Formats: sequence, structure tokens, C-alpha cells
Amino acid sequence: MPVKVIPTAVDLDRFRPGLPLPAGGQHLAGKRVLAICGALGSWYLLEEMIGFCATALSRGDADHVLILSEEDRAPAVAGLLRLGVPPADITDLGVPHDQAPLWFSLASAGILLIKSAPSKRASAPTKLAEFLACGVPVVTTPGIGDTEALLTGTSTGIIVRGHDTTSHEDALGELTALWSEGENLVDRCRATAVRELSLAAAVRAYSGLYETLMERIT
Repeated sequence: MPVKVIPTAVDLDRFRPGLPLPAGGQHLAGKRVLAICGALGSWYLLEEMIGFCATALSRGDADHVLILSEEDRAPAVAGLLRLGVPPADITDLGVPHDQAPLWFSLASAGILLIKSAPSKRASAPTKLAEFLACGVPVVTTPGIGDTEALLTGTSTGIIVRGHDTTSHEDALGELTALWSEGENLVDRCRATAVRELSLAAAVRAYSGLYETLMERIT
């Protein structure tokens, strides 16, 4: 039986670099922003994500944490405050999906730390594609579909190997090296999304798959 893999996809027209500042986002312009977006529970390691962000701010690697979610953000904010992140360095918002690209494009890195499990070997978060399409590198965990191979193979993200301070510091060192590439990194993230994760390509793949199936049953 042939197998067709159709990756997570993104609307490249909506999610792209260089979008205008969203209303209320002026305070993030020019800052190094770590973004935690979308789902905060379930498979996502919230405590580890806020721990990573807190370490980055304490070391001076980043300036601000953006929490963008329509879920309850209070535990994330409380956790950051508990770890010593000043309130002025935290922005938490619930925005409609049509505004999400404007805020994604303000991020310097998307933080997607996910529980490792056998089921996760056949999954990929949509926001991975959305961040890359906006020119934003991703920080994530191993064992999540083919995410590790994609990010390391294209130098568009960092894999966090553990959830201790040393692992976070190692990952931040790698992330800082990526950031030093400036616009080259932005262009590479965008090009990876265009080449590997476009919605148009996914639609064509689904269409081709359905056509093949129909040929076999008619």
C-alpha cells in the first residue's frame, strides 16, 4: 500500500515576514521576543516553556515574552513572575486568528516544547509552519514528527535536549548564534516554509491522493 505524507501547512499569503505592527504592539518593536502561542496545555510543556523563557531573559539573551492564546494565560504569567520575569517584560493577549500573523511576525523565536510520546512521531504543530512562514525560527523538543530533521537540516530552529538549566543554556547559545545571521535567518525560515509547508502544496497533495483513491474504486 503506497504511503503519502502530507505535512502541516500554512497560508503563505497570510503568514509572512514584514507585516505592519499590530495595534498595541509598538512596545515590542526592536525587541528580542520569545513567543508562546496557541495551545498552552495538553501536549505542551508549559512549565518548561516558561522556564526556558525565564532563563533567556535572566541571561540577557531575550528582552520580552509574548503569550498569545485564547486559553487561560494566567498560569503562564504567574509562572513567569514566580521565576523573576518583570511584569513589564510580559505581554499576554487573546487575539482573533486573523490578527495572529501580525503578532507572530513580531517574534524572534517561537517556543514549542512538546511532550515526547509515540503518537507525537506522526504529528506536527501547525504553528511550526506559521512561525517559519513569518521568518521566525522555532525552539522545540525532539521526537515530534520530522520536525527535528526539518529544523536542523535547514538551520531554522533549535532542539532542546532536556528540561534543566544546562540544556536550556546550551539551546540558547545555539539560538543566539542563529539570531546573529539577521535577515539571512529570516529569509531561510521563509524559504523553508515555502518549499516544505505551503498550504497550496498540501491541497494539491490531498487532491492527488483522492484522485488516486477514486481511480482504484471506480
